[in-house]
Amino acid sequence: KKYKYIFECDEDVELSGFVQFLKESASIKANDLPVKENKFDEENDLYEWCEVLDEMWADAGCCMAIYEMENGNAVVFPCSEEKLEEISELAKEICINVMAVAEY
Repeated sequence: KKYKYIFECDEDVELSGFVQFLKESASIKANDLPVKENKFDEENDLYEWCEVLDEMWADAGCCMAIYEMENGNAVVFPCSEEKLEEISELAKEICINVMAVAEY
């Protein structure tokens, strides 16, 4: 969280907090990923917002990834689809399930 690579939230996260993370995300900046705020519907939820990002980033080969913490919160982060496979395999070694939000 400190370095702005991941976003921890609960299921009631508000769009403003999610968009703030996107604006500050080191991964998004480093990969020059577009974030078009006008594409998000405030009435939708985290999963639907991540679907919008996946569509925006499809050409760049990036998506939003997720893992659910023991406290019920979710951690989401932008990730290349190529790296996500590697991260998912490594996470399984420590009994964590990391996947694309679209697969969640």
